[in-house]
Amino acid sequence: MKQEIGRRRKNLLLPTCAIALALVLSVLSFVSYQRGLRATLLKKTEEEMARYTHQSGAMVSGLVEDYFAQLDTVALFCAGNAGRDNDNIVELLRRQNSRDEDCRLGLSDLGGTLYTGTGVPVDISGRDFFQRAAAGERVLSRVHGSCLDGRSCVVLAIPLYEGEQVAGVAYAEYPVTHFTEMLGSAQFAGLGATMVIQPDGAMVSGYAGTERYETFYDAIGQMDFQGADTLASLRERVGAGESGLFTYYRGGKARYLYFEPAGVGDWTVLSLVLAESVERQFSTINGRSVTLMGLNLLLYSVVLLCIWLIWRKNQAVLRANRCDGLTGIYNRGGLRAAVEPMLARVPEGGRVHACLFIDVDDFKGVNDRLGHQVGDQVLIQLASLLQRTFRQSDVVGRYGGDEFLVWMRDAPSAQLVEHRAEQLCESVAACDDFPTSISVGVALWPQDGSGYDELLHAADQALYTAKGAGKNRVAFFQNAGESG
Repeated sequence: MKQEIGRRRKNLLLPTCAIALALVLSVLSFVSYQRGLRATLLKKTEEEMARYTHQSGAMVSGLVEDYFAQLDTVALFCAGNAGRDNDNIVELLRRQNSRDEDCRLGLSDLGGTLYTGTGVPVDISGRDFFQRAAAGERVLSRVHGSCLDGRSCVVLAIPLYEGEQVAGVAYAEYPVTHFTEMLGSAQFAGLGATMVIQPDGAMVSGYAGTERYETFYDAIGQMDFQGADTLASLRERVGAGESGLFTYYRGGKARYLYFEPAGVGDWTVLSLVLAESVERQFSTINGRSVTLMGLNLLLYSVVLLCIWLIWRKNQAVLRANRCDGLTGIYNRGGLRAAVEPMLARVPEGGRVHACLFIDVDDFKGVNDRLGHQVGDQVLIQLASLLQRTFRQSDVVGRYGGDEFLVWMRDAPSAQLVEHRAEQLCESVAACDDFPTSISVGVALWPQDGSGYDELLHAADQALYTAKGAGKNRVAFFQNAGESG
């Protein structure tokens, strides 16, 4: 029956939409989780880089303080003996410089002649660090070429005193490779590095590959930059002594750089991390989350499927309770359940509800002459004809035995109801394989009754009138006795 098929489709639509919505929400929640996970890992990476950068800065600051303390010890021992004429001091310098290649010690007089125990004096009078130390300043120089062998180094210089007067300069130089080795680390699983630079980009400590460049800014000058993170902005922020995260790209892959003042002069510590370190963590965690999400989704789908199957079973039971087993249309209980809500609504614009009570004429004779199997086929055929004749919005059902009901919803007029009832009788009469005729009794809402039972009783009385008038006809309750 048309209305039952439409109702089933609507009933299927709800669980289908619920399952589709659940799957969509699951996918959206997983995408949101992935984005949140990536943001969390990036934030954690930034925090870890900040922590490690701060530790590296503290280590560099501690190293420089230790170097100054060692140089103070040398200066104290050599006070008043800045010249080369003291054999003990010359031997001390020779032994120290031959034993430790990462630290070259020397003493200079006020003329700028530097002695390192090699017997070969070096003139440093023109060097900025010497002039400042000779003026009484403790100096940590910028990166420059060594006074002794030309390699890039950093110099510590302090004044030597005789009484209250500066009598010379104590000198110690450390190659930049020394700081690089001291800061070397397996941090970030080999996908990162730590370095120290000066405001002009000169590298106090670098990493493999940077030795080809004069400054750190030259090393990253060919990289790609996006948004506010530009090479000029990095220079400006480092020069201003700021701390923060900077992102640049190479070959489409991100690199993260965290910078922070080292706490030593104007030096800055940098920690560099390849994006692969974050992606590696993301892939590991995300792989597990994908598995867990898949299991949850599978479990969720199984639960929804079970709910859907239970719903389908309940719908099947409900249909069995409301539908006639032989014809598939509504049974007596199903008719009442479908029609009573309809009667609770008043039709508008002069429309009416109609109850058509239909009975197969001489059905007992059909069963007696042709057998019950043919009688069942007659009932099935009539049910199919009812569904084809009336609208999808109308309610069609088997009241019992050979009696059928059609409830027309919001019929435009009584004339249309009469026309459809007569059309049904004519269709039955035109069927060559239909062995008998039908009679129809009609009751209209509201003039013949407003409730289900009242209208049904009126239609039954009209059917009785049609039967009494010779069968194979239509009779209205209000026109009892007149042929349709």
